[in-house]
Parts: sequence; structure tokens; C-alpha cells
Amino acid sequence: MTSAIIQPRADVQAIVAQTVAGLAQPGSFFTGAERVALAETARLALGRGLQLDSIPEPFDEATRLVSADAASIRRELVEHWAIADLDRLSYVELVSVVARLSAADAYNYGLGLALIDLPAKASSQPSSVDAHPEAAIHNSWVPTVGSASAVNALSAVPAEASAVREMHTFLYLPYEHVGDLSKSGSGPLTRPQMELVAARTSYLNECFY
Repeated sequence: MTSAIIQPRADVQAIVAQTVAGLAQPGSFFTGAERVALAETARLALGRGLQLDSIPEPFDEATRLVSADAASIRRELVEHWAIADLDRLSYVELVSVVARLSAADAYNYGLGLALIDLPAKASSQPSSVDAHPEAAIHNSWVPTVGSASAVNALSAVPAEASAVREMHTFLYLPYEHVGDLSKSGSGPLTRPQMELVAARTSYLNECFY
């Protein structure tokens, strides 16, 4: 795939490229190199690209399932990973890395564009930023700030919640506009058209919350 079927928007292309490049930046709990390795594993799970370095269990299992079979994940599995060194806050960052890469890749794939090469593994250390002080287990499998919902699922790790929010704004809508059906995105689709595409895509991908 080398040319787009539909002319891509420059602002969305920019956020997609920024997202992929940003994977090499240190996270709250993973080094830049570890985050790129997670991205390699996520692509490998979908039959895309190569994995140059293996990652330990349960990180490998969690990454592959979040990338290619999220519907199979259960609370008990998240608890098992936490016991096996993938604590819940690291898992939140892992989900963010995989989800944002998936969105970036889906955008390019859908337009017939080549996937963006993953950045080089930089020897950068985690920022050691703690979780949000108000994060706690409520009605979810991971800590959240307040009762869990789709928009605050990653709220325990502020940097990841912010990154997802920014991408959501460009690829869909600002969070504050989601509940207002009179609001449409900045693209050519009307809100009903957007929701039709979103609902059908969610159904085909077995999305759940």
C-alpha cells in the first residue's frame, strides 16, 4: 500500500505520526525501548511487522490479547498478570500504548497508506510519575479517578489519559462533545454517519466496555 484511496487530512496525519514517534518516549512505568517493544508485539499479534526483541511474560500475553483479542480478557486474567509482575498501573500504560498504536495503524491501513515505521528504541528511563492520587479500584479492573467510564478508563495514569484524549479529538470528537448529538467532527461526515461507521466497526471488532 503506497497511495491513499481518500486524501488524508494533514492535521490527522500529524497526530498519527506524532503518536507513533512518541512511543519511543519514556512513559510513567516503561522505558522508551520497552514501549517500542510493546508496539512491535502488538503489530506481530495482528500479523504486521517483525518483533526484534522478545518481552517477558506476562507482558507478551497482555500485549497480544489487548492488540488482537481484547474480548477474551477477564478480571481474573488482569489479577493474574498483577501477581506476575505486570501491576495494574503498568497495565494501564500498556493498554494506552497498544490502543493508540492500533488507532494510528487503522487510520493508515484504512486509507491504503503504509504503516509508519516504529521509532528506534531509545535508552530512556520511565518518568517515575506516580498514579493520580485519587485513583482507586471502583467498578473496574484497574484503578480510575472516580467511577470508571469509557472516557476515564486510563485516568489513573495522567500522561496516558491525556495522550488518548488528544488522539480522540482528532480521530473522532472531543470528549465533551460525545454526549451532544448536535456536534459533528471537523471532517466531511455528519454525526449520524460517524455513529453508523463507529457502531458497525465496533460490532465487527467485538468491542465491549
